[in-house]
Amino acid sequence: MTDRRTASGDAHRPGASGQVELPKEAFLNDPSGNTLLRRLLVRVLERGEGGFHLRVQGDEVQVEDLDGTVIFRGGRTWHTILLDRLRQLAGLERSARGVVQRGRFAFGRGKDPGRLFRLSVLRGVAGEQVQVRLMPPESPPKTLEALGLTPSQAMVLRQRLARPGLVWVTGPSEEGLASTLFSLLREIPGRGRTVTIEEEVFYRSEEFLQVETLGLTAPGRRELLRELKYLEFERIVVDRAGASSLGDLLGLAIRNRWVLAAAPAANLAGAVAELVARSRDLPLFGLNTLIHQRLVPLLCPECRTECVLGTAEREWLSRWVDPDTPLYREGEGCSACEGRAIVGTQGFFEVLPVDERLRDALYRASWGEGRIEDLTRSVAPTLREQIARAVSEGRVGVAEFWEVM
Repeated sequence: MTDRRTASGDAHRPGASGQVELPKEAFLNDPSGNTLLRRLLVRVLERGEGGFHLRVQGDEVQVEDLDGTVIFRGGRTWHTILLDRLRQLAGLERSARGVVQRGRFAFGRGKDPGRLFRLSVLRGVAGEQVQVRLMPPESPPKTLEALGLTPSQAMVLRQRLARPGLVWVTGPSEEGLASTLFSLLREIPGRGRTVTIEEEVFYRSEEFLQVETLGLTAPGRRELLRELKYLEFERIVVDRAGASSLGDLLGLAIRNRWVLAAAPAANLAGAVAELVARSRDLPLFGLNTLIHQRLVPLLCPECRTECVLGTAEREWLSRWVDPDTPLYREGEGCSACEGRAIVGTQGFFEVLPVDERLRDALYRASWGEGRIEDLTRSVAPTLREQIARAVSEGRVGVAEFWEVM
């Protein structure tokens, strides 16, 4: 449903219906909340994507689609009821403290084994806000080119993956990092025993051992990495490593293993700066390649809106973008993009192979004998160049270029 209207009148007590297509009596006859929750989840399954938010506003609870469409209003009691049911499904402790709780659960109809949902509970000063999101169906890892790497970048990575070492993947957010790790894993030649260390296992595979660390403390994760030194795994994937784990990851890599790990970093220079800051205590000869990625939304060509820019803005952009090319921003949304104004995302990548010269430069920079900018100068094409080209082609909004700058 796309109707943004909501029910009123008796909507401020448990049992009131909004835009969920269920008779009001169904809610009144089931104060446990199971009927309402089931209808909300079935609605997501029928659409095949998305999810919903659950939040309190004053004395009322609202359930909204991820795009903000209100699909149910009810009394505040419904917040407690629905959140308790969701925590039970995901196996989360009600009394657990912390800013964020995350979990997952499977839900289906009839004999259907169900689809996987992700539950996130964010604790604020005014209460807890909940997001339920349908996870995409399991699928084999993409090729490097399908991820968005250029043919030359993909060729370099395949050459680098011919030998063991640490491939360090970074991005400004965690989104998309796991997909990149598993695409890299499929490119490693030959066969070998594989273990994955994942905070949450969303895509299950029988090909390798998957270890879930949800709820494990940072010291516990580091201890797990250290224990892997004594186990016979040739390929190790770590989805949320953190810069503090670099020493343990490189310690595994120097033992003739492929180690693929991901961590947040604002840009490639930030990832290199982390290495420089820690390099005096790290065996950098285990480092194989650095990769930085950014997922960028693609504009809907049917409703994108042309930007109105001043002369000075045009002159500034002309260093990277053809000044005679129309530049766009997101539109209002249309039937072609189902109101989103974007039509998916594309990954843009920077690849920095690490050889003995770069390792030497990293050590020297840690002694104050070099600049971070010099270490990344050889990267081509840069994110700036790639996104500028996509902006010129009208596929990406000009705001994304400002973000990269």
